[in-house]
Amino acid sequence: MNVRANDASLRSRWDVSTDAPPRLRIESVAAAKPRVVSGWLYGFWLATSVAVWATLFFILPAFETMFLECGLVLPAPMDALIYLSQAARSPLGVVASLAVLAGSVGAFLRLGDRKALRWCFGVLALLGILFFPFALMALRATLSFQSGPL
Repeated sequence: MNVRANDASLRSRWDVSTDAPPRLRIESVAAAKPRVVSGWLYGFWLATSVAVWATLFFILPAFETMFLECGLVLPAPMDALIYLSQAARSPLGVVASLAVLAGSVGAFLRLGDRKALRWCFGVLALLGILFFPFALMALRATLSFQSGPL
């Protein structure tokens, strides 16, 4: 049996190019794995950041007008959220949010395969998720502050 014939049949079966051995192709696929993981984390970061900014832009202003029309005194957590919403809706807040999103796109495109960037996107996504329990706690504190314990 000819060894060269077997090598040629294996190369044509598993590898597109017959110049490189199959193990080099497998290593290049394994090297692309961090890019895929960071892609998932990046998508998760974008989803949470858009959800946080949508909450600051659209949902909290409705609560702000409702509380102001009723003349309610707001506790500190809800007052902090109202100030954060007002800052996000200001021209500087809009520019800052667009700069953060553009910077994250640029960082992902240039450095998407680095472990530190994957950690950053993971931590930022976690912080975005932690925003929502804080907002719910502030809303609950406002309602219980006005009407007694719930």
